[in-house]
Amino acid sequence: MKVIFYTALFQNLLFKKIAYLLFLCLFCSSLTTKAATNKENYVSEMNQLFSGDGVLLKFKIEVPETSAAALRKDPKKYAPCVVTEGDRVYTNVAIHLKGSAGSFRGFDDPKPGFTLNFSYFRPGQRFHGVRKIHLNNSVQDPTFLSEFICGHLFRSAGVPATRVAHAFVQVNNRPTQFYVLKESFEKEFFSQFFGSPDGNAYGESGGIDVDAPMHRMEGEGANDWSDLKQLANAVRERDTNKCYTMLNSILDVDRFISFMAIEVMLCHWDGYTFARHNYRLYHDPSNGKFTFIPHDLDQMMNDSNVPIVPGVNGLVAQTVYRIPETKKRYVERFEEIFVNNFRPEDLTNRIDTIVSKLKPKIAEVDKNFAQGFENRSRDLKQRIINRAQSIDRQFASMKLKTASDMIIAPENWKKAGGESGAQFDIVKDKDGRTALYIKANSSTTAMWKTTVKLWQGNYLFEALARCENVKPISDEQGEGAGLRTSVNQLKRENKLINTSPWKKLEYQFSIDSPQDVELICELRALTGEVWFDVGSFKIYKK
Repeated sequence: MKVIFYTALFQNLLFKKIAYLLFLCLFCSSLTTKAATNKENYVSEMNQLFSGDGVLLKFKIEVPETSAAALRKDPKKYAPCVVTEGDRVYTNVAIHLKGSAGSFRGFDDPKPGFTLNFSYFRPGQRFHGVRKIHLNNSVQDPTFLSEFICGHLFRSAGVPATRVAHAFVQVNNRPTQFYVLKESFEKEFFSQFFGSPDGNAYGESGGIDVDAPMHRMEGEGANDWSDLKQLANAVRERDTNKCYTMLNSILDVDRFISFMAIEVMLCHWDGYTFARHNYRLYHDPSNGKFTFIPHDLDQMMNDSNVPIVPGVNGLVAQTVYRIPETKKRYVERFEEIFVNNFRPEDLTNRIDTIVSKLKPKIAEVDKNFAQGFENRSRDLKQRIINRAQSIDRQFASMKLKTASDMIIAPENWKKAGGESGAQFDIVKDKDGRTALYIKANSSTTAMWKTTVKLWQGNYLFEALARCENVKPISDEQGEGAGLRTSVNQLKRENKLINTSPWKKLEYQFSIDSPQDVELICELRALTGEVWFDVGSFKIYKK
């Protein structure tokens, strides 16, 4: 009987245990399903908010006096507030002031910028699917549209960039203000662009570069800057082959080149490429590589004539220039993005579309502001057109092929050298040709120079020349009269010596990126005269 009793008891306990485990499995599965459903809902809400379809929210922020005092004392430290949108009330929302030197405004200013974190004090609380939003006061962008159109351009070229909506916001009982409502750098953002959203996200502080310990904003990776140190070591490597290998192992090089090209295209003077400022770094655990993300795109294209290949300050940007392969890829990618993504008609139409959707909604609150909003958008459209025209001109000058594309007037040629007894002149030769003339009265190296902008490629520089009584000097640059450029430092093969009638001289050279190239007509001689026919100068792109 005891055996039967204990057997029955064991079976009963086993059944209960199995039932309990089944319950746990079902419960956990239910939680997992609910979490997945919530995540899908959050993403859906977030995408609706930042759809780029003219979303305009209206809400109020109530900041109690204790929080206001705290924000006056420490503007960047979170304090509690209440946000009300329609019949929805969000309590215990964290708020702090945002902005840097140009855009920061104190709490008592008519229009400070804010960061609102809905889950900081209340984990799980969301606002339209997101934990955190930024309210940009846009004091440096009166159009309120620069972030919108520039972020679109980055994303269209495969570079992660935050999205925006717009909002009318009333703080306490102050007048309602119009804000750019900006997406935050958090896991939902990173999950859109990367294999894993759990990597380290760094925010630069005060214009520092990748060789400094940046503030870690997000992430579940090692909190010792070991990933950042790998990137710093790569850009410090002076051997270009090793540098290229190291850089590719820690950086998404193609994405960075696109990022850099667009920063230059948009004349982002306060971004990473030019100022080592206004950028974020994300280290993707799925591939072990960093990606640069643009930030604060509110002061763009104010100087339409920024060169396609400008001087740069960011260490990674400098490294791109230093490695021939990546410099070549930068120029090629710049042109590709310009042709395929920076189309003025498309960009200005996109601005017109968003304005047409926002204007009537703005007019419900302030008709005058709505009209001004439309008027100011024209300035941004004109800046886009001006920048595109400047880039077109730069590409045109870089892609010169023949003299028909390039007019080098005699007055554009400058004298150089000849200190020991050379004579220079621009003369009409006996057969009517305009010529650059050099005469050597004693041992001299004398030359005429001019500068042209050329695109990367293989070139042939040619001109007609004649000489009389040239007794040549031969050195590492050349012999007698001839043509060369500032690019190749090898001894030129073309030459005129003694007395020679008009003869075509040719000089071949190559460049691997757009740059200024000096064209040189020279005489290296003890005595003699040479004439270079100005009308015969040609540059052929082979």
